[in-house]
Order: sequence, then C-alpha cells, then structure tokens
Amino acid sequence: METAHSDAKAVLTALDGRSRGATLEILERRPYTIGRGHDADLQLRDLPVSRLHCKVEYDGSYFWLVDSDSNNGTYVNEEKVQRYMLYDGDTIRVGKTHVVVKILHPPTASEPRPAPVPPENEAQTPPPQ
Repeated sequence: METAHSDAKAVLTALDGRSRGATLEILERRPYTIGRGHDADLQLRDLPVSRLHCKVEYDGSYFWLVDSDSNNGTYVNEEKVQRYMLYDGDTIRVGKTHVVVKILHPPTASEPRPAPVPPENEAQTPPPQ
C-alpha cells in the first residue's frame, strides 16, 4: 500500500548570494546533494559551503535534511542541525546562502512532526508545530 504522500514533492530555492534563484526539485527517494561542487544537485557558489555540504532525502513520508559533516555546519531556521525533518516554509542556511523549502502535499497538521536530531553535544529545541 502506498503512503498518503507518495506523490509529495519539494522545491528548494536559493534566496540570496551568487546562486540566487537556483532551484532543486526533489521528486524521488534518493539523496539530493547541496554543495559548492560540480556534482551537487543544488550547486551554491558560496566559498563557506563545502563541496558536498548536506543532502535532502525523501523517505516516502517526510523530507529530511542531513549535514554531510560540513566544515561550517547546516542550519534550519538559524538552528544548527545534523539531521532534521523539513517542513514547508523552513529556511536552510549553508554558508552565507539561504534556501527556502516549499513542500507540496506536506503532512497534515494531525500528523506528528518528529523531533529534530541535534548535532552531538548540542541541545536543540524543536520548532513549534
């Protein structure tokens, strides 16, 4: 049986910097990479961004942002994260570049939002639901 969100899609759009306007559509269950390198699915021309800085994965129900052990960290809504479930309207920051998340067919308000997984030895308060 398919999940209710099997047709979900996410669109990431760079809001600022030299990569302003760059977009990435996430449609499949595979890792999509964000970074400065030529192999990144969303290439950001920002020196503080690692070549493969982070990735977004879709598990069939949720979109997850996962830091790839980047030098400068990955942030969602200005909170440093290691692994984080994305929601429509979240803002990812890698280096100096902000990327807005648009999720089509997001989970309904009645579905619980899993708690973020903070980086080791760092406390993190979950965002409001």
